[in-house]
Amino acid sequence: MKTVLIIPTLDEKETILGLVREALLYVDKVYVDDAGSTDGSLEELYDYWSLMPEPEQLKILTRPEGVGPLGWIINDKPWLGELFCGGFLSLMTMDAGGTHRPQDIPKFLEYMDSGAYVALGTRNFDEGSTAPWYRRLLSRTAGRIMGVPDATCGFRAYNIYWLMKAPHLYNDTGFDFHLPFLVLLKKTVGESFYASIVPIPYLVIGKTSLRLSSVFKTVHAYWKVLRRKVRCY
Repeated sequence: MKTVLIIPTLDEKETILGLVREALLYVDKVYVDDAGSTDGSLEELYDYWSLMPEPEQLKILTRPEGVGPLGWIINDKPWLGELFCGGFLSLMTMDAGGTHRPQDIPKFLEYMDSGAYVALGTRNFDEGSTAPWYRRLLSRTAGRIMGVPDATCGFRAYNIYWLMKAPHLYNDTGFDFHLPFLVLLKKTVGESFYASIVPIPYLVIGKTSLRLSSVFKTVHAYWKVLRRKVRCY
């Protein structure tokens, strides 16, 4: 099963190149979703790309200004269709800052091979975690609101066929892709929803990315998804 990985990034020079190189050991293609990095990380990526024996394995994209991560790419139905026709069955996402480990990718792909709609990275906040209390609180609160464990974790895998049929909602709401998606998926698929839980370590690299706005985004996204008519096409 072929897999494509999308990594949203902004000024992650210390980690992004190593992450891409290691991820390509486990997936067939990597897309970097850059939000306008100015720290030289893009130049390093392009230098690496120019020397790759198979440069088609890496695509570096510049995110349009004012657009949230991931959704603007994943909502591109023709692109998803091309991937699917090319034999790609899974789409993965992971963070660029080093909090997610490429070596855990096979755990997700194992679940996708078994027919899951989505495999969710679920961070362990108890065993050896250095996560601050407010980061734990946000994750657990969002999980309860969304009805899935650890709804704020961006390390996950999606079934591409289902993504092609998913309602084109997110570019209209402007919310981050992960937060409303799981509720929408469960609402659309119903009882046939099948999500696999993938335990991963919680790693804190540098400063935590928690923002107060994330709490409001979670609640607001949930409200928008519930009120909006879901259309599959």
